[in-house]
Amino acid sequence: MSTVEYIVLAHSRCGVQFNANGMKRARVCQCFVSTLVCLGFFLFILLDTRAPSAKLLWKEERRWEEDWDRNQTRVLLLAYPRSGSSLLGHLLFRIRGAAYFFEPLHVYRQRQKLIDEGKGMGLLDRIFRCEGEVLSEMIENAFVNRYSLAFDDCRNAKVIFLKTIRLRLDAAFHWLSRRTDLYVVHLVRDPRAILRSLTRAKYSSRDPRVLCPLIQNDLRLGRLLSPQRYVRIRYEDLVQRPEETMKKILHLVNVDFDQPKLWKTLEDLVIRNIPSTPELLAPFDEYTRGVIREECDEVMNDLEYADM
Repeated sequence: MSTVEYIVLAHSRCGVQFNANGMKRARVCQCFVSTLVCLGFFLFILLDTRAPSAKLLWKEERRWEEDWDRNQTRVLLLAYPRSGSSLLGHLLFRIRGAAYFFEPLHVYRQRQKLIDEGKGMGLLDRIFRCEGEVLSEMIENAFVNRYSLAFDDCRNAKVIFLKTIRLRLDAAFHWLSRRTDLYVVHLVRDPRAILRSLTRAKYSSRDPRVLCPLIQNDLRLGRLLSPQRYVRIRYEDLVQRPEETMKKILHLVNVDFDQPKLWKTLEDLVIRNIPSTPELLAPFDEYTRGVIREECDEVMNDLEYADM
């Protein structure tokens, strides 16, 4: 039954009846409650279908088999909150002929469980194919399109970068197994620096018991991807050896090193403004130190970070 039919039914119950003495018995209470419920349901459906997350979320795997433009290179930048991904993304944006999408899964921020179940891959696949409908949604979203991407920038790009901190490799792995020509740049950072930065920025989610298992699982799955399509980048290497680190990414995605805008931005943003990593590694309280040591020891060993 449609929403309109429900409303009509509710109003039909507002009809009046007469008893044997001709007295009216108005069913006012039932009419009022039924109408409010139906109008609320109608309003919820209207608002929900107007949201980009609802309109785009369910158009999933039906076109994964379609080829995309082989003249374009597509790169997924996988990162974590406060891991330096905005800095790296800004540098990637300066690559000649590049299109860069900033956090398109932000439209699902109230539906993280669906992202964790892999429900956002259809949206990312459609962005990488430069589909008009989804590009219009992304370009109109001020948060996602903070780099003022125009409609034709995607279709004319030689390389398309898409950055997200909301996606984990286990949710994306089925998609990546289907899109074998999709590259992955996996940005990591010392979990202690991430946790310290999250605390300073007053993020609600800053638990090492959550963060480190996520990183460890991503590292495990990253080893299953071919080194011809996957590279892991440490944030610390980016700020200490920026040119060498950026060349690793350019080499992975077959982009030449003649990038004057990139190297100028690299010098201005990184070389002259190296963040104070030791400050971010200032001691935690004894309890937090114990939790980090227990939960993050394997991650820190794998990534070759010094012990606490």
